[in-house]
Amino acid sequence: MLPNTNTKCPFFLFCCCFVFVLLHTISFACQNTEREALLRFKSTLHDPSCRLSSWQGDNCCQWRHITCRQGISGHVISLNLRNPKSSYDPPLDWKQSALSGEISPSLLSLTQLQHLDLSLNYFNGTPMPYFLGSLKNLMYLNLSNAGFSGVIPHQLGNLDRLVVLDLSALYGEQWVRAGDLGWLSGLSSLKYLDLSAANLTSVKNWMEAIILMPSIEEVRLLECLLVEIPGYVPNLNMSSLSVLEIDYNSFDSILPPWFWALGGLTYLSCVGCGFYGSMIDSIHMSVKLVDEGGKTSIFSSGLLARTNLCYLIYMDLSHNSIEGDIAEFFNIVTGCKLGSSLQTLRLGTNRMNGTLSERVGKMTALGYLDLSNNFLFGPMPKEMGELKHLQTLDLSNNSIMGHLPVEIGELLSLRFLDISSNRLVGEITERHFQKMDQLQELFLFNNHFIMTVNDAWVPRFQLSYVGLNSCKLGPKFPAWLQWQENVSLLVLSNTSIADILPTWFWKLSSNVITLDLSHNRLTGRLLQSLEFMSKLSTLDLSYNQFTGEIPSILPTRLQRLHLSYNLLSGTLPSKFQASSLAFLLLSNNKLHGSFPTTICNLISLKVLDLSNNNLSDSLPDCWRTESQLQILNLGRNQLSGALPPSIGSLSQLMSFHVNNNYLSGELPQSLQRCSALEILDIGQNNFSGIIPDWLAEGLPRLMILRLRSNMFCGSIPEFAKLDCLQILDLAYNKLAGSIPSTFGNFSLMITADIEGLKCVFGYNGNDYAMPFFGTDVYALSYIETISIVTKRVDREYSKILSLLRSIDMSSNDLSGHIPEEITALAALQNLNLSSNHLTGVIPEKLGNMQSLESLDLSMNNISGTIPQSLSSLTSMSSLNLSYNNLSGKIPSGNQLQTLDDPSIYKGNANLCGLPVSKDCSSSSFSGKSSGADDESNEHDHQHFWVYFSSVLGFVIGAWAVFGILFYKTSWRVAYFKFAEDICDWIFLVVTGNSFNGS
Repeated sequence: MLPNTNTKCPFFLFCCCFVFVLLHTISFACQNTEREALLRFKSTLHDPSCRLSSWQGDNCCQWRHITCRQGISGHVISLNLRNPKSSYDPPLDWKQSALSGEISPSLLSLTQLQHLDLSLNYFNGTPMPYFLGSLKNLMYLNLSNAGFSGVIPHQLGNLDRLVVLDLSALYGEQWVRAGDLGWLSGLSSLKYLDLSAANLTSVKNWMEAIILMPSIEEVRLLECLLVEIPGYVPNLNMSSLSVLEIDYNSFDSILPPWFWALGGLTYLSCVGCGFYGSMIDSIHMSVKLVDEGGKTSIFSSGLLARTNLCYLIYMDLSHNSIEGDIAEFFNIVTGCKLGSSLQTLRLGTNRMNGTLSERVGKMTALGYLDLSNNFLFGPMPKEMGELKHLQTLDLSNNSIMGHLPVEIGELLSLRFLDISSNRLVGEITERHFQKMDQLQELFLFNNHFIMTVNDAWVPRFQLSYVGLNSCKLGPKFPAWLQWQENVSLLVLSNTSIADILPTWFWKLSSNVITLDLSHNRLTGRLLQSLEFMSKLSTLDLSYNQFTGEIPSILPTRLQRLHLSYNLLSGTLPSKFQASSLAFLLLSNNKLHGSFPTTICNLISLKVLDLSNNNLSDSLPDCWRTESQLQILNLGRNQLSGALPPSIGSLSQLMSFHVNNNYLSGELPQSLQRCSALEILDIGQNNFSGIIPDWLAEGLPRLMILRLRSNMFCGSIPEFAKLDCLQILDLAYNKLAGSIPSTFGNFSLMITADIEGLKCVFGYNGNDYAMPFFGTDVYALSYIETISIVTKRVDREYSKILSLLRSIDMSSNDLSGHIPEEITALAALQNLNLSSNHLTGVIPEKLGNMQSLESLDLSMNNISGTIPQSLSSLTSMSSLNLSYNNLSGKIPSGNQLQTLDDPSIYKGNANLCGLPVSKDCSSSSFSGKSSGADDESNEHDHQHFWVYFSSVLGFVIGAWAVFGILFYKTSWRVAYFKFAEDICDWIFLVVTGNSFNGS
């Protein structure tokens, strides 16, 4: 009889459940030795946030961050002490949560440990523990961004069960280093390796070491200071490597062909590695393909399958110097039998050229395409619209031309579109966006687009970033923007809008972070309260025609406010609630009243420009030592009084303008505490007293010193320590004494090459422009502008200011001679010493100043001749030597031939030669031969001696004849008889001929 299984099955199930519950309710205690080891480990750590506070009691398996193996043994298998705060959190928060101290060797007692994670802590340069190489069961080791330093211990090569090894650090922090990676060969189970930001400068065999790891799949060596990359790597087909990321190393090499021979590679990233050469040649070399005809330009699908080009999913070679025809590349990757598998292709910032091939439409898997900053040209193919999975398209900064195809509107997955800075033209209509439901970021700027959409158009997308600057949208404000509710960046500068801001615009702006409507013709009054724009960080309404007063209530998060070049009037607000304000530009308006003291309380302020207004009264003495102000421009107002002593509290001040005001008094001594000052412009005021000696001592970084048109007196101090000085303007003062010979020591005027001279302007050495938000495209800038008199014209220099070298000491009471040392300033372009009392001669070595374009020595008492070396100044385009005591011949040749205005020599009575009217050979010229033109003088001397010899010979010959006749009577009688006979004979001949004729 069979047993009754129906009754036994429920009992069996009950027993199983009972045992299962029993096993899970029993609390297995950890090993005593392991508990004690963990406590010793804890005792060597500093734990500011008490993350290890639960480490008490007998059962360490119940402690936080610890995992034990389930079962009777209760061995610790995982220790996860990763910092919950990342390095992207505020530094104080991250450090407050980070463990520090030393790693105790007691961890060796955790013999079954498989997982150890100490990442994102801060061990402050502690050497990486070598004994970790004895934890034989480790499968996961993560010491990344933990502040370890020193040599990576080769003992880690003993961990043959290790699957994941992460020793990376924050980029730019090379804390750990290695001279060799041979120890990697012992990691037979390793699949993931990350040594990013380790110093591997001395490593030469890194790729060979990677290939020898039989299980490796992912390798990340970003910013490791690698400098060598092999040209050939053996056994590539045997590698299991699928991910290779080696960004930001300095290989300076051709693109290695073996990249394409890594058969299993699906992810390749080599950003900013210094690769150059042809990508197409690199691919050809990788397989050495030859078709039946012996050519190397035809790729068959079978041959392509031998490379990884048909299997690559992610390729990023951006920020290199790689060349090649982009159309040929598309032809190659679309020749695969199953089509291209590329989902991400990033070749931006290279030297790729050619036209976009219609074959791009065959790359159907593509979701990310970046070809920006290359040399692409030709039209955009309509086949681009076939990329249905494309989410990001960046073709910016090329030379793509023609019209934007309407097929672009078929990209229904597109989220990011940037075709800015090309040569595209034509109309943009609703059809260009017909299926772009997902579009979030749109950048069309710096093309020649005309956007002609219906006023009633309601877009299907919701944009968050809009960059349409330099496209024609006006004259009406674009109505379709009112339906965009999520805009955080809106840039419509220079879009030909001539309109009043619509009422709905302010509702749209409530979520905006960056708003730029500059360089239009917008009119109307600004709202007095912008508090509702609670997220606003940057507001640029400059170069418009707004009227009314400056808003009195600003958003609390506002950091950058640019309202310059409008028609705003009234006084400055008594309070600026925006305590985070860093950039305040209100120049070129009609503001009046006094300078409010509350501005001094804006300690985050870096740039303050109130120039070209009608501000009056004296400057308040309110500046604070904690101020971060770097640029202060109060020029061209009606300010009066003295400079306040607290101006010296601005220790970070780099540029200070108070020119063209009515300020008076002496320079405050506190100004010397502004040791970072590089531009000081106090010209066109009523300052008096002497120019203090501490100006050079306390302000050693001065590059531009402009004291023009004041009432400074006394002698010129020694400025020899101002190595970086490039513009010195002391004109129109009451300075006396001589010109210091140390003026020949200005390093930046001796050579234009500033290599080695620490003379780069603090915020931008190229054009004196301080960008203050966003990318370069959207970076609003404060541009330095200085008024300099060159070539007899007062000019304003801004973008090329850093290239100018000038000295102007005209209209003073200077005396003495021009120091010979000044001729060492070979990079000087403008020298004006006119209207002084200088004497002596023009230095003979003036021709050494090869960069000199303008020289004005007029209205002095300079004597002597004009040096012939002046003719070697090939850059000279303006010269004035009038009203001196110069004499001699005016030199000629080269550039001087073009300076034919005689007025530049006027008032020098003893000058001769072109272009003045006095001829150097004229008898009325009594001056000494100039000697200026040596060849001409030598020729004149030769003529003189010829004439002199002829006359002398004639006189001697005549006296020889007449002397004999005078002293010897017989000779005299014979001579006169002979003369008389000759006369008779001539008479007879003449009369005889006359008779015969009659």
